[in-house]
Amino acid sequence: HAEIDRSIKFYRTQQSGSAPTRILLTGGSSIIPYTDTFLKEKLKADVEYLNPFVNIPVSNQIEGEEIGRHAHEMAQAVGLALRKTLTCPIEINLLPPRVVQDKLFKQKQPVLVAALFALVALVAVWAGYFWSLDRLSNRDLERHQQRVQALEQVERPMMALESDLSAVQAELDALALQVDHREQWLKMLTEVQAVLPRGLWIDSLEAVRVTEDDTATNPELKVGAIKALRVSGRGFLDEVPNPEPLYSFRNQLRESERFSDATEFTSLPSPEANSYLRQFTLSIVLEQPIIL
Repeated sequence: HAEIDRSIKFYRTQQSGSAPTRILLTGGSSIIPYTDTFLKEKLKADVEYLNPFVNIPVSNQIEGEEIGRHAHEMAQAVGLALRKTLTCPIEINLLPPRVVQDKLFKQKQPVLVAALFALVALVAVWAGYFWSLDRLSNRDLERHQQRVQALEQVERPMMALESDLSAVQAELDALALQVDHREQWLKMLTEVQAVLPRGLWIDSLEAVRVTEDDTATNPELKVGAIKALRVSGRGFLDEVPNPEPLYSFRNQLRESERFSDATEFTSLPSPEANSYLRQFTLSIVLEQPIIL
């Protein structure tokens, strides 16, 4: 009873099972007198003897009384017969796990040996492939090295010619830039003259160049490049009675793509009492400095 009770407790606590409601006795020890009564009182459940022939037909050559006396002893034999004949929905293996593992391992040994041989063969094939690939690569490398050496002999004089060509091209670029800047200079002077109001003329025009102080704030500038034009001029008061034409002159220069919005008068004094001239000094700032 103690072993049965321990098994029931283990089933209920570890396997989340429920209490037994029916007990079936089988085996030779089940015929011990009062076994069914004892278990019924202890376990509080219905106790019966297992009859494996409820759904199993019995040959007519066997007496029914003989079967009835030994039915509780035949459960194992009936189960083995059914297992041999039919597919069992549930099988319980009572072998120890270690014995089962050893048995499975012995069954897998041929497969493992075959897999090992296959692995060795695969490694050998890949080793042969890489050896062949290395040999071909070395042969190709040697051929390419010979080709490279031949090309290097041709490259040396070509590099010298390319160096000379680069120097000549640099000189040509510098000359072309100088010509372009001269054209820009002429176009700027022409544009200034074109928008100069009637009655005004220019007395002097001075180029303002980039200094080292300018490059400290803007490293992209080059020292000596022309960044602005300082224009001084005059006009008759009878043709320029007020400074409006001068402001129009400045604004038109600001609208040009060559001159900056920073273009401004540095001097625009009012005419003296007995003077017939209006004087001005205008700083025309270039949008992009030019080198002349």
